[in-house]
Amino acid sequence: MKVGVIGHKNHATKIINILADQKNIKKIKIFLYKKYDKQNLNLKSKKIEYVYSINDLFDTCSIFISSPTKTHKKYIKLFLNTKIYIFCEKPGGNGIIDLNFLRKIKTNKKGEIYFNYNFLFTKQIEFIKKMIQNKKVYGDLSFIELKLTNGISFKEEFSNNWRFKSKNIFDQITGNVGSHYINLLIWLFKSVKKKNILKLSVNKKNDTSLIVLKAGKRVLVNMYFSYSNPLSDEFNFFFSNSILRIKDNKIIILKPRDYFDKNKNFISPPIVLTEKLNQTYEYLSSLEKSIKFFLYKVENNKKFSSKYFNNSLDTLKFFI
Repeated sequence: MKVGVIGHKNHATKIINILADQKNIKKIKIFLYKKYDKQNLNLKSKKIEYVYSINDLFDTCSIFISSPTKTHKKYIKLFLNTKIYIFCEKPGGNGIIDLNFLRKIKTNKKGEIYFNYNFLFTKQIEFIKKMIQNKKVYGDLSFIELKLTNGISFKEEFSNNWRFKSKNIFDQITGNVGSHYINLLIWLFKSVKKKNILKLSVNKKNDTSLIVLKAGKRVLVNMYFSYSNPLSDEFNFFFSNSILRIKDNKIIILKPRDYFDKNKNFISPPIVLTEKLNQTYEYLSSLEKSIKFFLYKVENNKKFSSKYFNNSLDTLKFFI
């Protein structure tokens, strides 16, 4: 297979390196929209060919779009009337105009477009799904709490970073980070109802956000994101008979609810399971699985379920 890539820095390099490792891919054509010095691009695979005209990508079987969000609509539009499959990094667009454009794409072509979100193929999600399904053991899920923070807003090299300069919600922490988790909730519970999005400038930047919502019919969700706090990466799921905690590269389950001291007072339930988790590995592994899933559809000329496209539109709509 011959594939094309739009984008060559940051996240795009991860995609390109994964593509280079696939035996069924013989050539990777990377579109450079500026006259970069090819010698300074840190991509060494012999499969790579750099091109300066977007027209040079029209002889590929699939396109990987990993350029800035504001360009996604433009590049998707270019390949709509072709048989080329489209892999586009989240989100599909950055506003109501882009959302309406995506809605109007013909049904047949929607089945050839895949928007990539981080968590669909991770070990954590498999744990969550199993616990939600096994109500007899774990009970009903009622509350999800996420705290995801770091301190990059205080780093000198990030002082003029696009994360803080842009006024678009999909470049800011709310949409750039939060959209992955909104998409995950839509997959798990089919729908999310926006309750409130609160923003805060801790370090004189648009660096902190709190999203409060209801997922499905009966799950409350509280998600806190910040670029101006000490490092934290914690996910808590509260079931009626258990707690699932994902923290410090560990998956922990505590149960049962009815756990008492000698005076019959409730006390914190014991840990019944601890499993190691390499979150960096899971992130890269999920991306690779996502790319392989996409390439399987391309190679076998199969369409994606409408759920993939529709869930991506619902994710985009949530933030507009």
